[in-house]
Amino acid sequence: MKRKTMIQAVMMMAMFASPFGAWAQGNDPGNGSAVTSYGDVNEDGVVNILDVILVNQYLIGEKQLSDQGRINADVDNNKTIETTDALNILKRVVEMIPHDGFPVNVGGSGGDAGTGVAASETLYGDVNVDGSVDNLDVTLINKYLLGTAELSEQGKKNADVDANGTIDTTDSLNILKCCQELIEQSEFPIK
Repeated sequence: MKRKTMIQAVMMMAMFASPFGAWAQGNDPGNGSAVTSYGDVNEDGVVNILDVILVNQYLIGEKQLSDQGRINADVDNNKTIETTDALNILKRVVEMIPHDGFPVNVGGSGGDAGTGVAASETLYGDVNVDGSVDNLDVTLINKYLLGTAELSEQGKKNADVDANGTIDTTDSLNILKCCQELIEQSEFPIK
């Protein structure tokens, strides 16, 4: 989906979201540093559709974020702001992720608060670890192969759809085939 179209789609989804959003909940790391209010990208004290739009504008280079805004935007706490962060903030706005669901856990113990998929469970093809296999996964694996994006440890496990220990263009092609319904996700890992 083109970036401008994605922003328009997010704005359309906003019509179905609560007009007031959800109050941001912070966590004090206890070391005297600023409180992180995951999802509150514009730092207005509320997590709402404006935060989703701001993340998307940041990703396409139209807007800049403050240092704290970048910390708040990284709702999966993987040190990278990406489309999955915008999606998870949107899920929070429409209450698919609970108030205390941030940071969304994509590695280690726990699971993805938005999907119910355990973080340590391999869902082959789900490169961005959002609980589904779709074109976003194809885009992310290709960016990874080009060296322009990083994958979480779980994302790397999920990306290796032929389970040969290497993430390569064959994995990307097989994920694309899955998205085009030429093969079933249940056929992963492909041998």
